[in-house]
Amino acid sequence: MAAARTDEKMQRKVQVEGPDGTSAWIVAVAVCLINFIMAGLGRMSGILFVAFIETYGVGRKKASMPSSVRSSQETCLCCDVLLAKDITWITILWGGLNGLGNALTVTLPQVVIGQYFDKYKTTASGMTFSGGCLGSFVFLFFWRH
Repeated sequence: MAAARTDEKMQRKVQVEGPDGTSAWIVAVAVCLINFIMAGLGRMSGILFVAFIETYGVGRKKASMPSSVRSSQETCLCCDVLLAKDITWITILWGGLNGLGNALTVTLPQVVIGQYFDKYKTTASGMTFSGGCLGSFVFLFFWRH
């Protein structure tokens, strides 16, 4: 009997928010930030290529390997990449794992937006895609400072 009363109290406290609510817009902003970061990192491969040559003292072939691996596979592990002592680890961490993360962040956001929105689905999709556009232009300035 006491368990039934507890269940009733919990059901009264929990109010499920419908689509297009506040939590949906929080999800849309989060997806926008994910696209901002992923697109920004993808556009920095030329800058990182030069940095790899200077930092690790490797040739152009080895310095281009992380970008090549990333492009072939499509969460960046920035801290791990910055702490890596060898270009091989850069290839594995930035190329492989970042490529896998990029593949997941391209397809899943649209599924999530479809689940959280009904009426404002196109607005939310536009907002999430604009994060990638902004990241392509603005991320370089954040990286330098």
